[in-house]
Amino acid sequence: MNFNVVVYSHSEYSDVLKIQTDYVLGFQNKFLLIDEKFNDEEILSKYDQIVRYDDNLPYSDRLLNISEINCEYILFIHDIDILINYSLDFLESCVSKMKEENIHRVDLQYYPKNSETKVTKLNHQDNVIELIKQENLNQFIYNVNPSIWKLDVFMNIMNKFKNRTYRDIESMDVQEYSSQFNICKLHFENYLQVGYYNCINEFIFLHISHYGMFLPKENNDLPDNIQKIYENIIEKYLINSNKNFRTVKHG
Repeated sequence: MNFNVVVYSHSEYSDVLKIQTDYVLGFQNKFLLIDEKFNDEEILSKYDQIVRYDDNLPYSDRLLNISEINCEYILFIHDIDILINYSLDFLESCVSKMKEENIHRVDLQYYPKNSETKVTKLNHQDNVIELIKQENLNQFIYNVNPSIWKLDVFMNIMNKFKNRTYRDIESMDVQEYSSQFNICKLHFENYLQVGYYNCINEFIFLHISHYGMFLPKENNDLPDNIQKIYENIIEKYLINSNKNFRTVKHG
């Protein structure tokens, strides 16, 4: 692989982390960024390296510990964005294109395009997937979605905006600063609505928890096949969770 995988989590989300950990097992070079008190050896043993952060630090400062990882590109994903399906070839093609075109980040969610959009085309198998350059400050040039990052740029942004929480790291000043970088999202005509987000088949993630509550068990905008996966996740992992399920999907 020409990138490393970094999963961010916290002890309070150990139930969700167990799910994510099992779904990313197929990757090599997996890193877990976790607080110092987390000690579930079953989970820890499934990662190649554990990077700890001080739980007293705010979100952006915690992420700076990723700089310990010796690599150029990372797939960065939170525990709550369960990676249901992915194509390793596609992800490696993204990294190769990032190197060729000096792209600093690929946000791995579907994004619509218009005639003014700057596009980089990525050939994957028989499909042409487009990388849409993000220039609109109101469309989250920076966000916390699953992404492939050029690590030094990611750390640059976190260094610039220390002391930010998970809730305010997407503020307008961060968008303005991030606009200097070459940041893209994915576009492909055939996409899926998967709960809160739209995905392409090559990278399907399930945003399972929103503001501390799980996605509704039903009426949740999941395709039938993903709904079955979600039902299995609930039965296998979440039966005894102390978190609640929403009754309706919250935007």
